[in-house]
Amino acid sequence: MRIFYALTAAFLLLSPGAPARAQDTEAFFNQYCAACHTIGGGRLIGPDLKNVTDRQDRFWLQMFVLDPEDVVGLGDPYAKRIVEEAGGIVMPHISEVTPQIAEALLDFIEAKSRADGAAAPDDETAYRSLTPEEVERGRRFFLGAATLSSGAAPCFSCHTTQGAGAPGGGRFGPDLSLVFERLQGRKALGAWLAAPPTPTMRASYVSGALTPAEVSALVAFLEAEAAAGGSATWRSVLQLLLFGASGMAIALVAIGGIWRRRFRAVRRPLVDESREGGTA
Repeated sequence: MRIFYALTAAFLLLSPGAPARAQDTEAFFNQYCAACHTIGGGRLIGPDLKNVTDRQDRFWLQMFVLDPEDVVGLGDPYAKRIVEEAGGIVMPHISEVTPQIAEALLDFIEAKSRADGAAAPDDETAYRSLTPEEVERGRRFFLGAATLSSGAAPCFSCHTTQGAGAPGGGRFGPDLSLVFERLQGRKALGAWLAAPPTPTMRASYVSGALTPAEVSALVAFLEAEAAAGGSATWRSVLQLLLFGASGMAIALVAIGGIWRRRFRAVRRPLVDESREGGTA
């Protein structure tokens, strides 16, 4: 591990480029980091970053920001603890992060941590209480029955839930039946939906972010799905088997009908001819 630290140090020192401007850094943080972290606003998926440079060595933090998966893979105990507290979720590698951006991000976090009136914890009541209307609105957004204001593809294109109905949603992304529990509540799930940090989701929604009302409705729907319990996986398998069995039965009936017609087309002339011969 020491060799890795030494090589990374050399990389950081020799990498060219000027640090990002403060406003650019804040925009970068909001786009790539705010879905999982706050600075003084409490924990989301990842830890609150207020005064993080007092809790951990700055150089370690630079390495972690540059490639968290590598640091976790090295068995670093602090990184392991972060993953455990996040419910096993590992911070994704963000290819846009350079050593200069990592340095600028830490400067930005330090400045925000020192500033008076740093971000206060979000009020959980920002999401309205779960009503059947709110859950239904979220279900419609999820399934694409209601169009998102940005025109982006509905969640159903890549994901499914246990309440999605037959034959289920897409399989490109994970089953979201229990995502409310995995992300540990409304606050983290809402932040994730508002600015998805993963590369695939960023590409899909970078020019079409969800509105607060859409986020709230989807959070309500996914919270209701988690409360119902279970996963869509076994339902999807059962539905696939039922559809397969039904399709096979229909195919057999169709083949039987075609074969019966062909058999009769050959047999009838023979029977008729036999009868005519017997009569003669």
